[in-house]
Amino acid sequence: MFIATRNGMIRAAKLLSETPKMWALSLVGKSRIVRVSKTDQHQRAFELKSDALCWANADRNLIQCYLDKEGTELAQSIELPDVTLAQLGLDSLDFELPLKPLYCAMEDGIDRPGGCWFLFEDRPTFDTRLRIWNNEGDAWEIGLDDSENLIDTPEFQRWVKPALSLCRIVDVATVEPRYHHLAYVPESSRKVYLQPLEHPNDTYTRTERDEEAAKKACIAFAEFWLPARLRKAFRTHAENEAFELIALGCEVHDAPDAWGLDATAAIAAKRAYLFLLSNKRYRLLTSNYSRASADAMDAEWEVDEIARKHAEDIHDTYMHIEAELISGWKEECRDLGLI
Repeated sequence: MFIATRNGMIRAAKLLSETPKMWALSLVGKSRIVRVSKTDQHQRAFELKSDALCWANADRNLIQCYLDKEGTELAQSIELPDVTLAQLGLDSLDFELPLKPLYCAMEDGIDRPGGCWFLFEDRPTFDTRLRIWNNEGDAWEIGLDDSENLIDTPEFQRWVKPALSLCRIVDVATVEPRYHHLAYVPESSRKVYLQPLEHPNDTYTRTERDEEAAKKACIAFAEFWLPARLRKAFRTHAENEAFELIALGCEVHDAPDAWGLDATAAIAAKRAYLFLLSNKRYRLLTSNYSRASADAMDAEWEVDEIARKHAEDIHDTYMHIEAELISGWKEECRDLGLI
């Protein structure tokens, strides 16, 4: 098991015993016993590392990596629940085609509690990269539940993890359907699943995040390094904007009204800039920010260029289709002697 704390610490442990209110665990590599209450708001024990990462408010992409890994491993060992179409709320569904659904599963909703459910005529496999189900036969989309509490989803399917959502459709079920307990998202971790998932290959998002981090580092250093008497000179909104520009390495002009400042504030701004400029760390931070800012602008231009080319390709495609249709109509009319 894993013991997770709110401050981000996760420790591996071995479960010794469990009661309705507490876990008794032995930390890996240590002999002491740790008792964790099941209602403790500061630390909690989990069987899966992905659930522990959720509790510790870890990065959403890191959580997803462990969800994919654990889902693949668990899917090979846990038994699929048997369920009828009536238990899925689909008993009134009329399949006109000579096809019979044999499996049901949910694709990842990414930033919503429930994803999109599908029926399959053969057993599908879960693609951990795209977080979708693939099969060789036909599939039917049966709906997406956007309600906050998933009230439109059968109770046994609420808050199930996409990679472990596969169930087998049968004509008669002897017991009420229920997934393995590890297939469900713990109630304490559910809010994390509503956070947007950043695509790991999204260049624009990454460079923009780097620029913001470099900016915060520059401002934090300026606030720490500047003497209090200089820092107090920046009080109004315009003066605070000037302070931020100075922190980012923008050179102060000699004009008294530089950046909308009065004469006194302009002198203080110039002194603050010269004071910071003498520090090697400041020069390194502002250099990093300039580079990150340039990368972000290049990435933004690249995204705009890709969008422009995509729009042009769509336009050219429609023009080509239209030209082919007109050519076909003309040829047909010519064959009929209309022109």
